[in-house]
Amino acid sequence: MTTMSFYDGVLYSFIVMAVISMLYLFRVTAPYGRHSRGGFGPRIGATAAWVLMRRRPRWLRS
Repeated sequence: MTTMSFYDGVLYSFIVMAVISMLYLFRVTAPYGRHSRGGFGPRIGATAAWVLMRRRPRWLRS
């Protein structure tokens, strides 16, 4: 497998996932913020969410 064919495979798989996500989100409204509701994934507190969002990625720590 060459590098370009690997790259093409990864690129096409991301495009397919993006199209599937787009079609899914046309049918389902994703809750966000004050419009959140149960049954759409785990719920965490605002402070924990902020800490998780602001932490540095593992590959950046060196």
